[in-house]
Amino acid sequence: MGSKAGNILVKALGRIPMFKDLHPLHMKRFLRICVLKVYKPGFQLCVNDMPSDSMFILLTGELVVVTGDGTQVATIFPVKTVGEMGVITGERRSATVEVSRLSHIFVITKRTFDFYLSEDAGVRATIYKNIIDDLSFKLANSNKRIIDYQKELTSGSRGMAAT
Repeated sequence: MGSKAGNILVKALGRIPMFKDLHPLHMKRFLRICVLKVYKPGFQLCVNDMPSDSMFILLTGELVVVTGDGTQVATIFPVKTVGEMGVITGERRSATVEVSRLSHIFVITKRTFDFYLSEDAGVRATIYKNIIDDLSFKLANSNKRIIDYQKELTSGSRGMAAT
């Protein structure tokens, strides 16, 4: 990989919460364990309730997240990670992730990711802290959405009672 392309990818990784505050040399080392693949629409990266053996970084394209009952719950745009929680926890996939537009994706196997983390305690601590921070942010947002939804339901039922 050329130096210019490597620097562009390091900057892209730096926008991903999981890699916040990592030194560019650590990110370049991470890039060496990534395998770039191109996927066509319809390909399923992750399948609900299957083992979590890889994580993904969407570089270009678009993905959709579908629950076990077939409900589309999210659309994922570049530059985002997918499947990292399952790779870290060992839990089975909680949803199906399908390619919806031609996508360029870095694939990182659990084994190579675990080895990467085992090489440097500082990198491991930074990545784990970043994941905790990101999950905390997502949980706070989910809580806010639930509260807003409950308020909406309450105000809607009051309006119905008045009629």
